[in-house]
Amino acid sequence: MAQISFRIDDALKLESEQVFRSLGMNMTTAFNIFLRQAVKEKGIPFPISAKENNNIDYLKKIETSKKQANSGNVVSFTIDELTRLETMSADDAYEFMKQRKSESQT
Repeated sequence: MAQISFRIDDALKLESEQVFRSLGMNMTTAFNIFLRQAVKEKGIPFPISAKENNNIDYLKKIETSKKQANSGNVVSFTIDELTRLETMSADDAYEFMKQRKSESQT
């Protein structure tokens, strides 16, 4: 069995050990899983991005939502209505929301 040695930030090591412990495994098992997945995928088994700020798209969506809310182009629902929507068929839910939108515009 081969051994690998590398340096890692102390805080990152402690946090990752806690995560792995909560999953019922130790660091060795977690790394073995990572390496097996990397071999299976023939690469890093998760997306890696060079984006400078992953929050930019999220912030743009929030800004768009704010503009829609301020323009009045929003239909609000009560908790009871949302609960009812969950139990409706797609067609019934669509009709219900369409009716609510027309009511809110009058």
